Amino acid sequence: MQFSYYLDVEERNMNSNMEVIAVVEEWAASHDNWDEFGPVSVQLGEEKFRRIAIVSGGETLIDTRPDLPLPTSARYPIDIWKSSTQWAFQQFDGETAANERAMLGMLPANVAGAFDLSAVTRSALLAQATETAECLGLPVEEAVRIWPNGRPFIHPMALEGSKCSTGTLAEPAETEQRALDELTTGMNTCLIRAGIPPIDTLVFDPAPTSDHQISFAVLDTAETLRAVAPGSEARCFVAAAHAQSDDFVAPPVDLYLTDHRGDYRGLFDLSPGSNARIVAVVLAILTLVLATAWYITSPVLRQVTTLSRATRKLADGDLTTKVPVHDDEFAELATTFNTMARDLQISRDQQSQMVNDTAHELRTPLTNLRGWIEGAQDGVVTLDRDLLTLLHSETMRLQHIASDLQTLTLADAGRLALNSEEMDLSALIEQTVRATAVTARKSGITLAAYASPDLKVFADLLRLRQVLDNLIANAINHSNGTMVTVGAKLTGDFVEITVADNGQGVSGDALLHLFDRFWRGDPSRSRHAGGSGLGLSIAQRLVTLHHGTIEAKNLPRHGLIVTVRMPA
Repeated sequence: MQFSYYLDVEERNMNSNMEVIAVVEEWAASHDNWDEFGPVSVQLGEEKFRRIAIVSGGETLIDTRPDLPLPTSARYPIDIWKSSTQWAFQQFDGETAANERAMLGMLPANVAGAFDLSAVTRSALLAQATETAECLGLPVEEAVRIWPNGRPFIHPMALEGSKCSTGTLAEPAETEQRALDELTTGMNTCLIRAGIPPIDTLVFDPAPTSDHQISFAVLDTAETLRAVAPGSEARCFVAAAHAQSDDFVAPPVDLYLTDHRGDYRGLFDLSPGSNARIVAVVLAILTLVLATAWYITSPVLRQVTTLSRATRKLADGDLTTKVPVHDDEFAELATTFNTMARDLQISRDQQSQMVNDTAHELRTPLTNLRGWIEGAQDGVVTLDRDLLTLLHSETMRLQHIASDLQTLTLADAGRLALNSEEMDLSALIEQTVRATAVTARKSGITLAAYASPDLKVFADLLRLRQVLDNLIANAINHSNGTMVTVGAKLTGDFVEITVADNGQGVSGDALLHLFDRFWRGDPSRSRHAGGSGLGLSIAQRLVTLHHGTIEAKNLPRHGLIVTVRMPA
């Protein structure tokens, strides 16, 4: 009974502390000093049954129980900029969620700073937001969110497909624009000092994730929006925002919270006799548990030791490490470890092969460029229009390889976003064939298309066009045939797209490697035909991102057919 009572007390105290901290942090974000917080702390302490003391640099600014000494614990640092600075120095990998990265471009919670709006401007913007919400047929309290500076906003998702006007909501007020310009200038000064190219301008985030924090985005010269990047850019943003709005927030302090008596009761605040009995019982139980555990777990400890040694060897780079699999509780763990080691070995081999293949592909155009340029420098070759055309061709080949490698890298890292929508597949195939027909005719190939009319598919238009372009280009450049046909039809719950040629097909087990990067096993598919050697690999990754499949097989008589299946 007494134990349960103290648990309840501790839980109430913790909840009260969290509520007090929230009020203190909100004050710090919206005031530039602590001068008038005294009455607020007194009322808050009475409501939450807490003793509240605020200390700055060893000096007590506010204390609801000045007759008691400060506690040696129960201290909570209050620093509005601490979390933002921590986010700016956070390390982000490729799998980090987008909403976590968005924290980099935000002011601290409840901070308005230099972006605070006047009452007149707030009223005008709120009237416009109310009008837009009513046009959308949405309740104002659900559709309209308000930032700490008084700016209302409606999330763009609520406006999709709507003709309702947002009026002045889409543009910053005059005072906000001045603050944005000042923040951009401060951020660029920091970036230039760090030897990093400056950004073009900062704007308000058009799709904010929080109504408690003013968030920003970077508008590039190409009129494209992006989030503030991790690293130096994020740190320069925090430094500029801190310098701009520091005069609008209260200085950092230490907050002390205890009960009204000035002490903080622990979980086992019992009499000495009760404490002694509890300790004796706990020691007896602990001795029994340890003895039993030692008897039962000795075999387990040996397995753990073996696995630990193998793990250290694996960490040192020995990917051939394996552990024995016995018929016991560790069988599944040992099997999983061996599988992981094997997969790491395969991954390292694939990475090594990828690097070698990339170097091999880049070596030929680079050697060509160097040879012709050195010949021109030595006067052996005339620097005329034909040579410039040749150099331009080799440069475009390098750019093609780099672009394809970037696409594959983004896809492998899960960062290649799709903008899928319902689209007319029949029209896309017809458009692609028309665009490629001239190139096919120059190669002596007839390009034809047949597709079921009004065939719809839910996909990213640009990425699906890239798949078709790669498959058609592969058939034109490498089939050694005279005819390439592109078709599409509905098969059950799937849309089936085919690209077939009447060439010589692919011999032997080469079909198993057809979608491998830089693979050219068949002599007819040499690099002299052009391309980066990545087209089919890119097509496979893009189809997989659409939850589809792709396969290639030889036709019965002659030729090769590549079939793409995607959900209808």
